[in-house]
Amino acid sequence: IAEPCELEVQSAPEMETEVNGEKVCLAKGPQKFMVSSKQLKKIGKDGVFRLKNACNVRLDAFDGGKARGECLGTEMGAGKHVINWLLKDKACAVEVKMGDASLLKGVAEWKLTRKKPGERAYFDKFGFVRVDSQEKGLTRVWFTHE
Repeated sequence: IAEPCELEVQSAPEMETEVNGEKVCLAKGPQKFMVSSKQLKKIGKDGVFRLKNACNVRLDAFDGGKARGECLGTEMGAGKHVINWLLKDKACAVEVKMGDASLLKGVAEWKLTRKKPGERAYFDKFGFVRVDSQEKGLTRVWFTHE
């Protein structure tokens, strides 16, 4: 997730869902997610969006680095925006070197930290990457293709 932002969702329901093929159990009550700040900026205050495979959220507050929202239920169809997410405590820092030598900073699923240099991974709605190095608290990858 490029340009990550912490999103706290109030009154989230207890549910079991799937993120990148892995089952995730969400407890009832407030939940902290990592989402794209760029996407939240487009949605704006009071906008409604869906956390992919999870719940519908109304954005109550957003300051660029942190956001707060209210869960509106789990039924499909609310809001036209569907946003990828990671649980805050299951995210790892990642730096992606693009073909033009620019760097993108963000977060990825914690399982990326288990990959060795040279191994490949897929970032949903972004593309394929190859692990360059694993450092304490940071995984560096090269973008290979969409």
